[in-house]
Amino acid sequence: MSGGKVRIKDVAKMAGVSATTVSNVIHGRTDKVSKKTRKKIEEILNEQEYAPSMGALILSGKCSRMVAVVVRKEEWKQENKELEEILYEIERRLYEREYYMLLHFAKTDEEFVRYTAAWKLDGAICIWFDKEECARIRQRCEIPVAMIGRENPIYGRAGEEVARFLIKREGLRIWFLDGTEESGKMIWQGIRKIFSRKGICLEEDRYLEIPKDRDLRKMFYKIRLAGLAFLADILVFASADHGAEAVGYLHDLEIKVPEEIEVMAIGQKEETALICRPQLTTVEFDKKRFVRQAIEELYVQMIKGYILTKSGKISVKTIIRGSCN
Repeated sequence: MSGGKVRIKDVAKMAGVSATTVSNVIHGRTDKVSKKTRKKIEEILNEQEYAPSMGALILSGKCSRMVAVVVRKEEWKQENKELEEILYEIERRLYEREYYMLLHFAKTDEEFVRYTAAWKLDGAICIWFDKEECARIRQRCEIPVAMIGRENPIYGRAGEEVARFLIKREGLRIWFLDGTEESGKMIWQGIRKIFSRKGICLEEDRYLEIPKDRDLRKMFYKIRLAGLAFLADILVFASADHGAEAVGYLHDLEIKVPEEIEVMAIGQKEETALICRPQLTTVEFDKKRFVRQAIEELYVQMIKGYILTKSGKISVKTIIRGSCN
């Protein structure tokens, strides 16, 4: 071993095999390696905390184990918890498959293509580019590309689930409050779609855009919540974080939830719904499933060379808690 760093020939000596066999296992070329030998080599690699040289991988002309994750640059102009969660989950999922993540922000699809061409990459994931941009990226990139879009139909389905819950209650005066980037509009469209099918007109003025900035949102709650509590029977929030905030402000205004007004929200984190009092009624779905599907799509492209045309359906469900009667 040189300078304490484990080399391929060191692992080969420990395993009693050739350096070529170890290299094949490291790079996933295991067709001609027995399961027993592969397992033995992998155990030694783990025990010795072997880390491949990125320079050597790139110069070898083989796979680099690097995946670019490219986000539209506009999405990083302000704090964005949703994006942070997606990036964390992508990095975790790639690490499980022994890939490295390169993060980049691009303003256009042309910049995306230039960036991916400048690196030796095994694949790329584009986040929140629109459908036309993604189509151009896939046409022009010479590597596999998977996509995580803003316009995911799951948000519309979440809105439809909200509408079915509300329609069963009959005669409720409803206001929808949206402080998201794009998903709230799709949720609102899903709500109106189901109401329309039932012959119920849900006026556009029942949609209220609330500030994305936390301090401005606090001011909005102080000024508007008391009035909304008088006008509405239920407030529906596009985000569980905002719904939980509103429950707290209603309490400060001495407006009882759910006795005087009910509150529900769309949320993916159960802990957010559980921390407020009363606990928040939510329509939930597994947002991490988006990431798992994108990683699986990319992996299939990289390993098998074709694009998945179908993905698993994400379930949507209503969890009734104390903020609704």
